[in-house]
Amino acid sequence: MNFVQGEPTKEVRSTKQRFARLITVLSFFAALRNYGYVDRLGNSLDEVTALEAVKDAIRDYHSLCLDSKEKCVETRVGGEEIKLKCPDVTAEELARDFNEFLKAIEGKPGSAIVKITRRISLEALAEKEILRSYRC
Repeated sequence: MNFVQGEPTKEVRSTKQRFARLITVLSFFAALRNYGYVDRLGNSLDEVTALEAVKDAIRDYHSLCLDSKEKCVETRVGGEEIKLKCPDVTAEELARDFNEFLKAIEGKPGSAIVKITRRISLEALAEKEILRSYRC
């Protein structure tokens, strides 16, 4: 990332703002040590692969968090069994971020898609420890 005097560039801030809820959901999976969605998105070289990774993450988020009454997911971290609280992201908010993501990559060349997907993936990985601290 490009930093000037310790501050993120406008482009980096824009990515985090535009896709904040999508990044939070991906971070949640990373906090659960389920890196598949983050890795698939970060390695996406085309529109279809990127959309499939995001679609699968959203589908699983719905199953684990939005369709669940408990709003907690069990996982094992460092040999310890823990329950992580689902992030407070609604289906509507996630749909808005998905539509924004779709606009950002639709019809773009692979190099532009990689730039967007890698930024989102890196932001998600950077937030995972924060979400890992939200226990039930």
